[in-house]
Amino acid sequence: MYHRLPLHLERTRSPEKRADVEREATKFHPEGVKMIADLIRINRSYRRFHQDKKVTMETLEKLVDLARHSACGANLQSLKYILSCEASTNELIFKRLGWAAYLKDWKGPAEGEKPAAYIVLLGDTKIHTNFFCDHGIACQSMLLGAVE
Repeated sequence: MYHRLPLHLERTRSPEKRADVEREATKFHPEGVKMIADLIRINRSYRRFHQDKKVTMETLEKLVDLARHSACGANLQSLKYILSCEASTNELIFKRLGWAAYLKDWKGPAEGEKPAAYIVLLGDTKIHTNFFCDHGIACQSMLLGAVE
């Protein structure tokens, strides 16, 4: 059975409040297991990373496995993934990305703050031409797995 967190612990971007939410969550889950609602509450948009912290291919594969087990339209599994944890490939991917469209003067993370790995999500049009919201579900599953 899942217990809701008190309403006064509403979503906030403050690191102090995030720590409060995490502490409060352990009251309901003393063994330290995070429930889906807890993961959603502590998750944030990330625009700067620790480029020097290596991410293994095994970690990327585990995240894709979460996406693979997520719901998808007609169970067609029409999403495909390109995984990269190599600096040279990461740089090629980085050059093709757009960052924070509302921040017009920001070109993205500086050197040292770029992602150390990427999961590029693609839709296989040979399987289906409409991906509905499959990509959103897959990305959310991977993101929550990474936050965990």
